[in-house]
Amino acid sequence: MGAFWLTASELPAGSGFALFGPAHWAWLLALLAGTVLVCRFGRGHGRLLARLLACALPATELAKDIFLWQKGQFWAGSLPFYLCGFAMFLILLDAFWPYPFLLDVLYGLCLPGTIGALLFPDWTPQPPFNLLSTQSFVFHGLLAAYIVFQLARGRRPHPVRGAGSCVLFLLGFAPLTKLLDHFWGTNFLFLEAPPAGSPLEWLQMTFGGGYLFGYALFALLLIEIMYFPLQLALWKARRGKAE
Repeated sequence: MGAFWLTASELPAGSGFALFGPAHWAWLLALLAGTVLVCRFGRGHGRLLARLLACALPATELAKDIFLWQKGQFWAGSLPFYLCGFAMFLILLDAFWPYPFLLDVLYGLCLPGTIGALLFPDWTPQPPFNLLSTQSFVFHGLLAAYIVFQLARGRRPHPVRGAGSCVLFLLGFAPLTKLLDHFWGTNFLFLEAPPAGSPLEWLQMTFGGGYLFGYALFALLLIEIMYFPLQLALWKARRGKAE
């Protein structure tokens, strides 16, 4: 139980968990079950539940920051200037002032980013059920649950405009995070180096010094993969009307 209150720097070597080990799978299945329950039983209270999920995100983030501050380990890299941190703000806006652009970016960019973070977490050096690991799993689980819940409620991103919205967001977001990385020595959005064990490591090995170029291509491909089924459905619908 003592390890629950320790950070990675305070823990002995070997205290973490393995990618896709039993503990990792337990978290993934629990979060999947929670998302299914939210979608199954939350539709009758859609707006209220969406706002509760949205408000729970900054609450968990603030709890983590207070914990790190008390430990004397809060630094610039603890700030929510990574993709999932920005997703938290987009969700807050969407829950109270829904706008199509927000859902477009949440679906095409933040949802795959969140799923990637859950599948390849960068907090593996910590035990799977200590405070920081728990916060990280719960935080990303809430992000995914909110977006999937919106889709379950019948909201849909725009098949064509949505992909462009994601690209525009990245054009504004990536340079900002690169600038912060330069001045603060951080690694927001993993622009400086990929997390260990993630597919981004393959990009670095493949592209070498062109890592950012490969990363940009990967992001564009991922956006198109997310939007292709919607674009295909739109094309079929228009073709059916034309016939």
